[in-house]
Amino acid sequence: MNYRKKTFALYAIIAVLTLTYILTLVFDPENVHARAAAYSWLNPSEAGNVTEISIISPFYEDEDYNSLLLGGFGSDMLPIKLSKRGNGWFIEHNRQLFPAINNRVEDFIALLSTRASYEVRSSNESSHIGFSVNDDAATRITVKADETELLTLLVGQRDNTGLNIFLRKKDQAEVRMGEDKFSFYVESQPQSWLDLRLFPEGQDTASLQRLIVHLPEEMGASVQEFTRSGREWSLNFLEENQDNARVESYIRDIIGISADDYFSDGSIVFPIVYYCRLELQFGDGSIKTINIGQPDENETHYTTVSDQNYIYSISQWTRNRLIRENEYFAK
Repeated sequence: MNYRKKTFALYAIIAVLTLTYILTLVFDPENVHARAAAYSWLNPSEAGNVTEISIISPFYEDEDYNSLLLGGFGSDMLPIKLSKRGNGWFIEHNRQLFPAINNRVEDFIALLSTRASYEVRSSNESSHIGFSVNDDAATRITVKADETELLTLLVGQRDNTGLNIFLRKKDQAEVRMGEDKFSFYVESQPQSWLDLRLFPEGQDTASLQRLIVHLPEEMGASVQEFTRSGREWSLNFLEENQDNARVESYIRDIIGISADDYFSDGSIVFPIVYYCRLELQFGDGSIKTINIGQPDENETHYTTVSDQNYIYSISQWTRNRLIRENEYFAK
């Protein structure tokens, strides 16, 4: 009987201690504060419905938005307007849509919709100016699903450490502070959102069976042919001492190449005079041609790809990665 009483008493003590521990966790001020700070700006259930994002700095708040879109991508003050078409994201410029980097856009949506620590710093409207989250000073992020506005977020200044940033939802007095992961997006140039790859993401270099390069006149205007034979390449311009590893690296460079910008201001004279081209033949029978135009006074080349409607601009440095001298492939 004494054993049972002792056992019962021991269980009772354990139960009391457990309950005390749980209540301590629940009502501890630091834990209460942490729960209050956990927050997401965009409802996670709506993240997959987003079809439009705009980022507008206060500099343009009173300007005609459509007229601003006529500027060049080089300006870091231009508004950013991202739109989803099908499964891809596009950025608007000069009343045209250009491919955007899907992963960058999706990461931005994840930042808005993921719960994180955003501490409440003020619930008083008089603090908005001090935190630069007032309408006149804040950068405005607007997120929509079709025509439905899901979120308008006002991004203010950083704190004294430079590590955190102040944010506020439109039409709410509450100001929160969190780790500054927003400046990477809202302070970047519109060009940083552009997908400038000449080939789609995931293009397999192993599927390329033949590459024909028509060299420009200053390089002899000859034709380089690269033909795959298993894991090796045969070259029409080198009979021996070819560096197969360098050929493979060159092929990867071509498949992974990105232009420097899209050409979009309408001043180019058609037809473009091309001075060299690359023809790529793939195992599925498809053929893609990269046409490179004459350099302008800035040594910029206007470039087109056969299965696309865009005109790219590439620098001389990028062009030199696409066009190599014969000797480059020798050991």
